[in-house]
Amino acid sequence: MFQQKSKIKLAKELSDMVVYCKSVHFGGFEHAKDTQAFYEMSSLKESKAFNLAETAVALNFQTPCKEMDLNQGRFLPNGACGYALKPEFQRDLASQMNPPAPSARGPGSEEDAPHHAQQLPKVNKEKHNLYSGPLVRMEASTPMWNESFQFVVHVPELTMLRFLVEDYDTTSQNDLIGQYCLPLTSMQNGYRHVPLLTKRGDVISSAGLFVHLMLLDAQ
Repeated sequence: MFQQKSKIKLAKELSDMVVYCKSVHFGGFEHAKDTQAFYEMSSLKESKAFNLAETAVALNFQTPCKEMDLNQGRFLPNGACGYALKPEFQRDLASQMNPPAPSARGPGSEEDAPHHAQQLPKVNKEKHNLYSGPLVRMEASTPMWNESFQFVVHVPELTMLRFLVEDYDTTSQNDLIGQYCLPLTSMQNGYRHVPLLTKRGDVISSAGLFVHLMLLDAQ
């Protein structure tokens, strides 16, 4: 069966701009400077801009998306004041550190083992199986997982961890239940409660994840 395509709602003011502007692929700063016309617009991803130590990054606040989640999580440690201090290697003019290829750094290890969820809201009342998917099948607001994930991290100062809970669907797009994003440097080892937010960033009352986190230096 074909999956149903979700509809995208656009602001009329933005839609009207289509006759004046043309969106093109971002091929690099030099390419944009030398070849792009005045009516062509392009940009690199916001998360990549942060990692490249851009001083100011413009973000489209119109549509909830993964980039919005990352932006909200990036500024959690400072109370969402809108300013994040760059890591030391990005402030040092003599540094040769390259985040996309950090060969000079030794890797670290991060392990995430989701245990269970608490008080998840029902997002689709027409479904008989409330929380069904490849990893969990049960009709309850507290599903349990028996899975662990391990990641090799080279630049913890720029690493973000995003928790995403979806209601699995075989015939259409999965329904988002909740998400939460935070910097790796804000995490602590052990069993932790992780709150869940809606796609617009609002706290879901009483809902959360119970996870076990372990940050280690790779041997």
